[in-house]
Amino acid sequence: MSAVLDAAQLTRLRAELLRRRRRLDSSPGVPAAGGPREDIVHEVLSQDADEPSHREDERALGRALGGIERAELAEIDAALARIDADRYGLCIDCESEIPMRRLEAEPAALRCVACEARHEAAARRLG
Repeated sequence: MSAVLDAAQLTRLRAELLRRRRRLDSSPGVPAAGGPREDIVHEVLSQDADEPSHREDERALGRALGGIERAELAEIDAALARIDADRYGLCIDCESEIPMRRLEAEPAALRCVACEARHEAAARRLG
């Protein structure tokens, strides 16, 4: 087990990750792009749409929402894999411990606060 977390903390965080995963799994169409969820969003939104361009914007919104959910599922699965590999709670950049408060707020966190700030700043500079 990682030095960061005791067994009770790790159990609590694993349970939270699994709860989030179940919530996302219950969303229609999450696993596949262009799936039923996007069709449902498009259908609901297009009922009020008058123009084809408006409907296309709404279809893009549905695809974006599905993509966000798929990305969150991937982050959760990666966090669960880190738990299994005894790497959970360690920053992927500097290997320091990720504070418990951060993990409680974001159980799939990859980085400590300082490294996450640097990562986000670099991402903003790139575009």
